[in-house]
Amino acid sequence: MRHITVAQAIVECFKQEQIRYVFGVPGESYLPLLDAIYDEPSIEFISVRQSPKAVIETAEQADVVMALGTRLSEVTTQDYRLLSPNQTLIHIDIDSDGFGKVYAPDLAVWADCQEVLSRLLDLAVRPSWQEWAAERRKRYEQTARLPVEHRNLYEAVMASLARHLPKNAVITNDAGNFAGWLHAFFPFGDGHTYIGPTSGAMGYGMPAAIGAKLAFPDRTVVSLSGDGGFMMTVQELETAARYDIPIISIVFNNHMYGTIRMHQELQFPGRVIGTDLGRVSFARLAECLNGRGFQVQTEQQFTEALLLALEAKKPTVIEVLADPDHISVAATIQDLRAKRKS
Repeated sequence: MRHITVAQAIVECFKQEQIRYVFGVPGESYLPLLDAIYDEPSIEFISVRQSPKAVIETAEQADVVMALGTRLSEVTTQDYRLLSPNQTLIHIDIDSDGFGKVYAPDLAVWADCQEVLSRLLDLAVRPSWQEWAAERRKRYEQTARLPVEHRNLYEAVMASLARHLPKNAVITNDAGNFAGWLHAFFPFGDGHTYIGPTSGAMGYGMPAAIGAKLAFPDRTVVSLSGDGGFMMTVQELETAARYDIPIISIVFNNHMYGTIRMHQELQFPGRVIGTDLGRVSFARLAECLNGRGFQVQTEQQFTEALLLALEAKKPTVIEVLADPDHISVAATIQDLRAKRKS
Protein backbone atom coordinates (compact mmCIF):
# COMPACT_ATOMS: atom_id res chain seq x y z
CA MET A 1 0.00 0.00 0.00
CA ARG A 2 1.41 3.39 -0.95
CA HIS A 3 1.79 6.04 1.73
CA ILE A 4 0.06 9.36 1.16
CA THR A 5 -1.33 12.08 3.38
CA VAL A 6 -5.01 12.36 4.28
CA ALA A 7 -5.27 15.51 2.19
CA GLN A 8 -3.67 13.84 -0.85
CA ALA A 9 -5.96 10.84 -0.49
CA ILE A 10 -9.06 13.02 -0.41
CA VAL A 11 -7.92 14.88 -3.52
CA GLU A 12 -7.39 11.59 -5.37
CA CYS A 13 -10.75 10.22 -4.19
CA PHE A 14 -12.39 13.34 -5.60
CA LYS A 15 -10.67 12.91 -8.94
CA GLN A 16 -12.00 9.35 -9.10
CA GLU A 17 -15.46 10.63 -8.03
CA GLN A 18 -15.51 8.39 -4.97
CA ILE A 19 -16.19 11.44 -2.78
CA ARG A 20 -17.99 14.58 -3.91
CA TYR A 21 -18.03 17.08 -1.06
CA VAL A 22 -15.85 17.90 1.93
CA PHE A 23 -17.54 19.58 4.87
CA GLY A 24 -15.41 21.20 7.53
CA VAL A 25 -15.32 23.75 10.29
CA PRO A 26 -12.59 26.04 11.61
CA GLY A 27 -11.39 24.56 14.86
CA GLU A 28 -11.54 20.87 14.03
CA SER A 29 -8.09 20.24 12.53
CA TYR A 30 -8.92 20.66 8.86
CA LEU A 31 -6.14 23.10 8.06
CA PRO A 32 -3.82 20.68 6.17
CA LEU A 33 -6.84 19.68 4.10
CA LEU A 34 -7.50 23.29 3.12
CA ASP A 35 -4.01 23.57 1.70
CA ALA A 36 -4.58 20.58 -0.56
CA ILE A 37 -8.10 21.17 -1.81
CA TYR A 38 -8.45 24.91 -2.37
CA ASP A 39 -6.35 24.57 -5.53
CA GLU A 40 -8.28 21.58 -6.86
CA PRO A 41 -11.26 22.84 -8.94
CA SER A 42 -13.11 19.52 -8.84
CA ILE A 43 -13.53 19.73 -5.07
CA GLU A 44 -16.15 21.57 -3.11
CA PHE A 45 -14.94 22.36 0.40
CA ILE A 46 -17.83 23.60 2.49
CA SER A 47 -17.35 25.23 5.85
CA VAL A 48 -20.42 24.58 7.97
CA ARG A 49 -19.84 27.50 10.28
CA GLN A 50 -21.70 30.65 9.14
CA SER A 51 -22.64 28.84 5.94
CA PRO A 52 -25.30 30.09 3.52
CA LYS A 53 -28.54 28.17 3.36
CA ALA A 54 -27.72 26.70 -0.05
CA VAL A 55 -24.52 25.16 1.31
CA ILE A 56 -26.24 23.61 4.32
CA GLU A 57 -28.84 22.14 1.98
CA THR A 58 -26.13 20.15 0.23
CA ALA A 59 -25.23 18.40 3.46
CA GLU A 60 -28.88 17.82 4.28
CA GLN A 61 -29.63 16.30 0.87
CA ALA A 62 -26.75 13.81 0.96
CA ASP A 63 -27.98 10.22 1.36
CA VAL A 64 -24.59 9.05 2.69
CA VAL A 65 -22.28 11.07 4.95
CA MET A 66 -18.72 9.95 5.60
CA ALA A 67 -17.42 11.66 8.76
CA LEU A 68 -13.61 11.58 8.74
CA GLY A 69 -11.62 12.38 11.85
CA THR A 70 -14.35 14.42 13.49
CA ARG A 71 -16.23 14.16 16.77
CA LEU A 72 -19.36 15.60 15.12
CA SER A 73 -19.41 18.37 17.68
CA GLU A 74 -21.95 21.12 18.26
CA VAL A 75 -20.20 23.57 15.93
CA THR A 76 -19.45 21.03 13.21
CA THR A 77 -23.07 19.91 13.01
CA GLN A 78 -24.87 23.26 13.24
CA ASP A 79 -25.92 22.72 16.85
CA TYR A 80 -26.51 19.00 16.20
CA ARG A 81 -29.07 19.75 13.47
CA LEU A 82 -27.08 19.08 10.31
CA LEU A 83 -27.56 15.31 9.99
CA SER A 84 -30.81 13.34 10.08
CA PRO A 85 -31.76 9.72 10.89
CA ASN A 86 -32.63 9.22 7.21
CA GLN A 87 -28.99 9.58 6.19
CA THR A 88 -26.48 6.74 6.24
CA LEU A 89 -23.59 7.77 8.47
CA ILE A 90 -20.12 6.26 8.13
CA HIS A 91 -17.98 7.53 11.00
CA ILE A 92 -14.22 7.04 10.69
CA ASP A 93 -11.87 8.12 13.46
CA ILE A 94 -8.70 7.01 15.20
CA ASP A 95 -10.42 7.56 18.58
CA SER A 96 -13.30 5.16 19.13
CA ASP A 97 -14.57 7.05 22.19
CA GLY A 98 -16.53 9.42 19.96
CA PHE A 99 -18.57 6.76 18.17
CA GLY A 100 -22.25 7.04 19.04
CA LYS A 101 -21.87 9.92 21.49
CA VAL A 102 -23.78 12.34 19.27
CA TYR A 103 -24.96 10.38 16.24
CA ALA A 104 -25.28 6.61 16.05
CA PRO A 105 -23.30 5.59 12.95
CA ASP A 106 -24.54 2.97 10.54
CA LEU A 107 -20.91 1.98 10.18
CA ALA A 108 -18.15 2.91 12.63
CA VAL A 109 -14.58 2.43 11.47
CA TRP A 110 -11.91 2.63 14.15
CA ALA A 111 -8.87 3.44 12.07
CA ASP A 112 -6.43 6.05 10.90
CA CYS A 113 -8.07 8.21 8.23
CA GLN A 114 -4.94 8.12 6.07
CA GLU A 115 -5.03 4.35 5.86
CA VAL A 116 -8.77 4.25 5.20
CA LEU A 117 -8.60 6.77 2.39
CA SER A 118 -5.61 5.02 0.86
CA ARG A 119 -7.63 1.81 0.68
CA LEU A 120 -10.66 3.64 -0.71
CA LEU A 121 -8.56 4.51 -3.74
CA ASP A 122 -8.57 0.82 -4.66
CA LEU A 123 -12.39 0.64 -4.82
CA ALA A 124 -14.12 0.73 -8.18
CA VAL A 125 -17.03 3.17 -7.88
CA ARG A 126 -19.59 3.93 -10.56
CA PRO A 127 -20.95 7.35 -9.65
CA SER A 128 -24.63 8.02 -10.30
CA TRP A 129 -24.86 11.47 -8.80
CA GLN A 130 -23.32 13.68 -11.50
CA GLU A 131 -26.50 15.67 -12.18
CA TRP A 132 -27.14 16.39 -8.49
CA ALA A 133 -23.48 17.22 -7.93
CA ALA A 134 -23.42 19.66 -10.85
CA GLU A 135 -26.49 21.45 -9.50
CA ARG A 136 -25.03 21.68 -6.01
CA ARG A 137 -21.73 22.87 -7.47
CA LYS A 138 -23.58 25.71 -9.17
CA ARG A 139 -25.27 26.70 -5.92
CA TYR A 140 -21.94 26.53 -4.10
CA GLU A 141 -20.25 28.81 -6.64
CA GLN A 142 -23.07 31.31 -6.29
CA THR A 143 -22.47 31.58 -2.56
CA ALA A 144 -18.69 31.93 -2.97
CA ARG A 145 -18.81 34.67 -5.63
CA LEU A 146 -18.05 38.21 -4.53
CA PRO A 147 -20.51 40.85 -5.73
CA VAL A 148 -19.08 43.08 -8.45
CA GLU A 149 -20.98 46.14 -7.28
CA HIS A 150 -22.26 47.43 -3.95
CA ARG A 151 -19.66 45.56 -1.96
CA ASN A 152 -19.35 46.14 1.75
CA LEU A 153 -15.86 46.89 3.01
CA TYR A 154 -15.19 43.31 4.14
CA GLU A 155 -15.93 42.05 0.63
CA ALA A 156 -13.80 44.82 -0.89
CA VAL A 157 -10.84 43.81 1.28
CA MET A 158 -11.12 40.17 0.17
CA ALA A 159 -11.25 41.22 -3.48
CA SER A 160 -8.16 43.40 -3.08
CA LEU A 161 -6.23 40.69 -1.23
CA ALA A 162 -7.10 38.16 -3.93
CA ARG A 163 -5.94 40.56 -6.61
CA HIS A 164 -2.66 41.73 -5.09
CA LEU A 165 -1.25 39.06 -2.77
CA PRO A 166 1.30 36.59 -4.17
CA LYS A 167 -0.10 33.10 -4.72
CA ASN A 168 2.15 31.68 -2.01
CA ALA A 169 1.30 34.34 0.60
CA VAL A 170 0.56 32.93 4.05
CA ILE A 171 -2.65 34.13 5.69
CA THR A 172 -3.39 33.78 9.39
CA ASN A 173 -6.55 34.79 11.14
CA ASP A 174 -7.85 35.47 14.59
CA ALA A 175 -11.14 34.11 15.88
CA GLY A 176 -14.21 36.18 15.08
CA ASN A 177 -17.02 36.80 12.62
CA PHE A 178 -14.78 38.87 10.34
CA ALA A 179 -13.07 35.60 9.34
CA GLY A 180 -16.30 34.48 7.71
CA TRP A 181 -15.55 36.72 4.73
CA LEU A 182 -12.08 35.18 4.40
CA HIS A 183 -13.42 31.63 4.49
CA ALA A 184 -16.27 32.41 2.09
CA PHE A 185 -14.57 34.53 -0.54
CA PHE A 186 -10.78 34.34 -0.54
CA PRO A 187 -9.45 32.01 -3.29
CA PHE A 188 -6.57 30.13 -1.67
CA GLY A 189 -3.96 29.01 -4.18
CA ASP A 190 -0.72 27.29 -3.27
CA GLY A 191 -0.37 24.77 -0.45
CA HIS A 192 0.61 25.70 3.09
CA THR A 193 -0.94 29.15 2.84
CA TYR A 194 -3.47 29.24 5.69
CA ILE A 195 -3.05 29.13 9.48
CA GLY A 196 -6.06 29.47 11.79
CA PRO A 197 -6.83 29.04 15.49
CA THR A 198 -7.99 25.44 15.81
CA SER A 199 -9.13 26.17 19.37
CA GLY A 200 -11.08 29.26 18.34
CA ALA A 201 -8.93 31.43 20.61
CA MET A 202 -8.88 35.20 20.21
CA GLY A 203 -5.52 36.94 19.93
CA TYR A 204 -4.00 34.22 17.73
CA GLY A 205 -3.75 35.89 14.33
CA MET A 206 -0.89 38.37 14.61
CA PRO A 207 1.48 36.22 16.75
CA ALA A 208 0.84 33.34 14.33
CA ALA A 209 1.88 35.62 11.48
CA ILE A 210 5.15 36.38 13.28
CA GLY A 211 5.88 32.66 13.58
CA ALA A 212 4.96 32.04 9.94
CA LYS A 213 7.23 34.86 8.75
CA LEU A 214 10.13 33.46 10.76
CA ALA A 215 9.51 30.04 9.21
CA PHE A 216 9.07 31.44 5.68
CA PRO A 217 11.03 34.71 5.54
CA ASP A 218 10.79 34.96 1.74
CA ARG A 219 6.98 34.79 1.66
CA THR A 220 4.42 37.51 2.30
CA VAL A 221 2.57 36.90 5.58
CA VAL A 222 -0.72 38.63 6.39
CA SER A 223 -2.83 38.35 9.54
CA LEU A 224 -6.52 39.23 9.82
CA SER A 225 -7.99 40.21 13.18
CA GLY A 226 -10.90 42.01 14.73
CA ASP A 227 -10.25 44.90 17.10
CA GLY A 228 -11.17 42.83 20.15
CA GLY A 229 -8.85 39.94 19.36
CA PHE A 230 -6.03 42.16 18.15
CA MET A 231 -5.93 44.01 21.47
CA MET A 232 -5.37 40.75 23.33
CA THR A 233 -1.87 40.31 21.87
CA VAL A 234 -1.11 43.69 20.28
CA GLN A 235 2.10 43.98 22.33
CA GLU A 236 3.70 41.39 20.04
CA LEU A 237 3.75 44.03 17.32
CA GLU A 238 6.64 45.59 19.22
CA THR A 239 8.39 42.21 19.13
CA ALA A 240 7.98 42.11 15.35
CA ALA A 241 9.37 45.64 15.03
CA ARG A 242 12.32 44.94 17.34
CA TYR A 243 13.35 41.86 15.38
CA ASP A 244 12.58 43.34 11.93
CA ILE A 245 9.80 40.90 11.07
CA PRO A 246 7.78 42.63 8.30
CA ILE A 247 4.33 41.13 8.68
CA ILE A 248 1.10 42.81 7.53
CA SER A 249 -1.71 42.96 10.10
CA ILE A 250 -5.21 43.82 8.91
CA VAL A 251 -7.49 44.89 11.76
CA PHE A 252 -11.24 45.15 11.16
CA ASN A 253 -12.25 47.80 13.66
CA ASN A 254 -15.99 47.85 14.38
CA HIS A 255 -15.61 48.94 18.03
CA MET A 256 -17.07 45.77 19.48
CA TYR A 257 -16.66 42.10 20.26
CA GLY A 258 -18.58 41.22 17.10
CA THR A 259 -19.28 37.51 17.55
CA ILE A 260 -20.55 37.94 21.10
CA ARG A 261 -22.60 40.93 20.00
CA MET A 262 -24.20 38.81 17.28
CA HIS A 263 -25.37 36.29 19.87
CA GLN A 264 -26.70 39.11 22.04
CA GLU A 265 -28.71 40.41 19.11
CA LEU A 266 -29.98 36.94 18.29
CA GLN A 267 -31.25 36.33 21.82
CA PHE A 268 -31.86 39.82 23.22
CA PRO A 269 -31.99 42.34 20.35
CA GLY A 270 -31.08 45.86 21.36
CA ARG A 271 -29.95 44.84 24.86
CA VAL A 272 -26.22 45.43 24.56
CA ILE A 273 -23.95 44.83 27.53
CA GLY A 274 -20.20 44.29 27.75
CA THR A 275 -19.52 44.04 24.01
CA ASP A 276 -18.83 47.67 23.05
CA LEU A 277 -15.19 48.72 22.72
CA GLY A 278 -13.59 52.16 22.81
CA ARG A 279 -12.29 54.26 19.95
CA VAL A 280 -8.76 52.95 19.49
CA SER A 281 -6.59 54.05 16.56
CA PHE A 282 -4.66 50.93 15.66
CA ALA A 283 -2.78 52.78 12.92
CA ARG A 284 -1.38 55.22 15.48
CA LEU A 285 -0.79 52.41 17.97
CA ALA A 286 1.33 50.61 15.36
CA GLU A 287 3.52 53.67 14.99
CA CYS A 288 3.89 53.91 18.76
CA LEU A 289 5.18 50.32 18.72
CA ASN A 290 7.75 51.20 16.02
CA GLY A 291 5.73 49.80 13.14
CA ARG A 292 3.85 51.43 10.30
CA GLY A 293 0.13 52.17 10.34
CA PHE A 294 -2.64 53.04 7.89
CA GLN A 295 -6.31 53.75 8.54
CA VAL A 296 -8.70 53.08 5.65
CA GLN A 297 -12.41 53.17 4.99
CA THR A 298 -12.70 52.56 1.22
CA GLU A 299 -11.53 49.86 -1.18
CA GLN A 300 -9.17 52.27 -2.94
CA GLN A 301 -7.59 53.36 0.34
CA PHE A 302 -7.14 49.75 1.39
CA THR A 303 -5.49 48.78 -1.89
CA GLU A 304 -3.10 51.73 -1.71
CA ALA A 305 -2.16 50.82 1.86
CA LEU A 306 -1.74 47.14 0.95
CA LEU A 307 0.63 47.92 -1.92
CA LEU A 308 2.76 50.09 0.37
CA ALA A 309 2.73 47.40 3.07
CA LEU A 310 3.92 44.79 0.59
CA GLU A 311 7.05 46.87 0.00
CA ALA A 312 7.64 47.76 3.66
CA LYS A 313 10.59 46.45 5.64
CA LYS A 314 8.84 46.75 9.00
CA PRO A 315 5.58 45.40 10.47
CA THR A 316 2.54 47.23 9.11
CA VAL A 317 -0.99 47.56 10.46
CA ILE A 318 -3.88 48.36 8.11
CA GLU A 319 -6.83 49.45 10.23
CA VAL A 320 -10.10 48.93 8.36
CA LEU A 321 -12.91 51.06 9.75
CA ALA A 322 -15.73 48.55 9.38
CA ASP A 323 -19.46 49.18 9.59
CA PRO A 324 -20.69 47.80 12.95
CA ASP A 325 -23.99 46.84 11.33
CA HIS A 326 -22.26 44.19 9.18
CA ILE A 327 -22.14 41.66 12.00
CA SER A 328 -21.56 38.55 9.84
CA VAL A 329 -21.39 37.37 6.26
CA ALA A 330 -25.03 36.34 6.37
CA ALA A 331 -26.71 39.14 8.32
CA THR A 332 -26.63 42.68 9.63
CA ILE A 333 -27.65 43.77 13.11
CA GLN A 334 -30.74 45.36 11.61
CA ASP A 335 -31.60 42.05 9.93
CA LEU A 336 -31.32 40.20 13.23
CA ARG A 337 -33.50 42.70 15.06
CA ALA A 338 -36.14 42.68 12.34
CA LYS A 339 -36.20 38.88 12.30
CA ARG A 340 -36.63 38.77 16.05
CA LYS A 341 -39.57 41.21 15.92
CA SER A 342 -41.31 39.13 13.27
